[in-house]
Amino acid sequence: MISLIAQSTLNSREINIDLAKEVVRSFVREIDKKITVEFIQELVANHFNIPTDKLASETRKRQVVIARQLSMYLAKKLTDQSLKAIGELFGGRDHSTVIYSCKTVQDLMETDALYKDTVSELEKKIKTSLHEK
Repeated sequence: MISLIAQSTLNSREINIDLAKEVVRSFVREIDKKITVEFIQELVANHFNIPTDKLASETRKRQVVIARQLSMYLAKKLTDQSLKAIGELFGGRDHSTVIYSCKTVQDLMETDALYKDTVSELEKKIKTSLHEK
């Protein structure tokens, strides 16, 4: 309030919404929103209608494997987590498993247009959700 009154007085400006926004903006830092591996896991699991915890399980059911590999790929692409850290969040898997998953997803995107569309759709959902929070 004091800063608002001071800005108004010093700059001979009327106190209004625009001036208030300027003053508040100078004090409030925008929260740095980051994409997390956990958020990616949740979104992908929901897309494939599987429980999130299945992504970290040992199951080799095709639908779970596809979701797990896709989640690893998106985690590598959209976060700053190391391969080892990503693997840990998927049931303690090795970094080489993350590399293999990323390669598999890239290969599938080159040969399957529908799969590529699914990857693009999920990536877009993840990125747009950042701006909605």
